[in-house]
Amino acid sequence: MKLLGKHQALLGLLVFFVFEGKAQMAWDLNLLDRLNAPAQSADHFWHSYTGSITYVTVGTPVVLGGIGLLSHDQKLKTYALDAATGMAINGILTVSLKYGVHRERPFASYPNQIFKKTEAGSLSFPSGHTSSAFQMATALTLSFPKWYVIVPAYSYACAIGYSRMYLGAH
Repeated sequence: MKLLGKHQALLGLLVFFVFEGKAQMAWDLNLLDRLNAPAQSADHFWHSYTGSITYVTVGTPVVLGGIGLLSHDQKLKTYALDAATGMAINGILTVSLKYGVHRERPFASYPNQIFKKTEAGSLSFPSGHTSSAFQMATALTLSFPKWYVIVPAYSYACAIGYSRMYLGAH
């Protein structure tokens, strides 16, 4: 019997997460229930943190490109273009998946259990904030493969994902 190839295994995982089986729903709802709670003192921090994503994802390529232009550094200009192109591709894929999967926000699906702490569109999966944060972390990592870039970039991305769950959006 042939073992599943890595592509077939990834496809299986995608199918598992997309087709909200009862086991998956119990797992993610239980996790979300633990992270999301009624109003807490940290709400303002996480709301501001999740709102920083636009500044980071737009600002990073702009700053890299600006420094590249001012210093006549072709490499920085290329990194900026790569990051911006990645964001555009990520945006198209994320929005396409959102409408393909068509999963409601947890605060809409479970209004008595999940507290809505932020404004959000009608569709939940995948998280645009989180995919953008990880895309930018990856772009920075590929451009600057140093631990002092990688660790903060991926830490920021993980915290964006946490903030979206904490706020009840995902």
